Amino acid sequence: MGGSFFNVLNLRVLYHEGNHLKGVLVKYLFLGIFCSLFLSLSAFGFEHTNVYIHGFGGANYLILKDTGDAKLKAEPGYMFGAGVGLKFDNTRVEIEGAYRYNDFKDSVALGPNVFFDGGKTEKLTCFVNFFYDLPSDWFIDYLRPYIGLGAGYKFDWEEMRIWVFEYSQSDWGATYNYTGNGSTGQVILGVGLPITRSTITKIEYRLLKDENVTNHSVLLNLDRSF
Repeated sequence: MGGSFFNVLNLRVLYHEGNHLKGVLVKYLFLGIFCSLFLSLSAFGFEHTNVYIHGFGGANYLILKDTGDAKLKAEPGYMFGAGVGLKFDNTRVEIEGAYRYNDFKDSVALGPNVFFDGGKTEKLTCFVNFFYDLPSDWFIDYLRPYIGLGAGYKFDWEEMRIWVFEYSQSDWGATYNYTGNGSTGQVILGVGLPITRSTITKIEYRLLKDENVTNHSVLLNLDRSF
């Protein structure tokens, strides 16, 4: 998302069927690759215990920047993803793919006789994350708190519906679509609770901020080491 979101509201974004189809294919190809990676790694054994895979999912809250014009808001959405990582003492490096989805709230006035009639936003990301596991003696012994930073790339898809009331003519509406991509980053805070020697369940908070949009995600994460 980004500045393009507000261009859509000004009716300056055109819908191109070819770009939309290409974006859908990229989205599902991207998800397929990471799901295949996640599932296939579980079939292999490793001599060392510093390799792990993980899957996560939870709620995603989208906060739109207030421009002083239309007061647009998003419904609570969801996020899920998977990845693979390496652990080195108190540090970890991992590669992951994730998907976020939110609906926009409808019935928002954009101007005289013009209303925003809802829509949706989707975000697909690929990240390289770097983590530091805080010393356990700082906290309760069986908890594993950690902090992390991620650098990666994103793909955005947006769909927005505009409804116009005209007194002299019949009412009409239009749907506007936008696709975009670019570099991005995220901050991660979490705490882990070991279930077994090789399995850890975690509760995470993630912050991903674009130009005009901020994603707040609360997730349940399951790690399995080999």
